[in-house]
Amino acid sequence: MAEHIILNPEKLSFLHEVNPMLISYNVEMTEVTGGTFWKAYTDAQIDGTEQVPPPDFSKGIAGMHQWYDPIDTTNPLLIKLAKELGSCWVRVSGTWATRTYYDFDGKGMPEGYFNHLKKAPMDKLFKLY
Repeated sequence: MAEHIILNPEKLSFLHEVNPMLISYNVEMTEVTGGTFWKAYTDAQIDGTEQVPPPDFSKGIAGMHQWYDPIDTTNPLLIKLAKELGSCWVRVSGTWATRTYYDFDGKGMPEGYFNHLKKAPMDKLFKLY
């Protein structure tokens, strides 16, 4: 049988002060590098005026994916909005990150990788440590 626990915030003790930079955002790697990712919902599906169809498993995972172009990290509006986030961590991650080549030297992508991430455009958008 489930047991219910009631917490009284006034009786909780202080454990740790969190670094304010712990405010963070996650961005899917495919949004940065371009590639395939889960199909986007239509505006009508988001509004609830159109049903979301069940997945079509007959085409395998490819039937549930679509192609996305990489974001333009030199877009002035994107840069302005990113700066408005203030001090924070932005994590670029996802399954596709494991097949991404991090080309910080500008030497090009070797065989065996699906995506290519260059340092230069990201420097304009994020402060890299």
